[in-house]
Amino acid sequence: MPQTLDVLDLKLLQALELDGRAPFSRIAQVLGVSDQTVARRFRRLRTTARLRVTGMTDDSRLGRAGWIVRLGCTPDVAVRLASALARRPDTQYVDLVSGGTEVLCAMRPRSRQERDELLLERLQRTPRVTSVSAHCILHSFYGGPFGWLRKTSALEPDEEAALRAPAAAPAAAPVVLDAADEALLGAFTNVVDLDRTTATGFSLSGGRTVRGGSTGRTGRRR
Repeated sequence: MPQTLDVLDLKLLQALELDGRAPFSRIAQVLGVSDQTVARRFRRLRTTARLRVTGMTDDSRLGRAGWIVRLGCTPDVAVRLASALARRPDTQYVDLVSGGTEVLCAMRPRSRQERDELLLERLQRTPRVTSVSAHCILHSFYGGPFGWLRKTSALEPDEEAALRAPAAAPAAAPVVLDAADEALLGAFTNVVDLDRTTATGFSLSGGRTVRGGSTGRTGRRR
């Protein structure tokens, strides 16, 4: 049977979208329930609705531009091409369109070199790719730095204000990551949080994803 979510479930999901690292005690206090109730709901959602809270980065603070890439190809290679793009760490979304003759993806290359290698060299030389169209996203009008379009509005305005994490201070310049930083971020993104009540930063196990904008139904923590 499909999982039925009540008001408290929806409020918990929205709370984790607002701050994926919020302790159960703070969520419970704002929602007017006990810590144990929030913990039970969280465990149940992980089991029955496959709730996950995962780490993610604010790529705008890393100076990474978003790109929408559309690839024309022959139908026999479309699935393989889409699968290869989906395995890239900088791919955010990929889909087959136009009856399986085009691949559409959204991506944020980690450097100008990686962008040029992919768009100007590798894709251009890929067999049976008939066209490559790439458009840089100049401005996001909705969704914030994580590009997350929230669909849950269960919290009252005062509850939302109390649970929203403080905004991060503006960066004077883009943050530059080295290979060790990238490896560490990858590990944080995939770590499984077995004890959510004591976790301080990253998590999780699990479908319903809450991207946690701590500084997104996916709970991702930055």
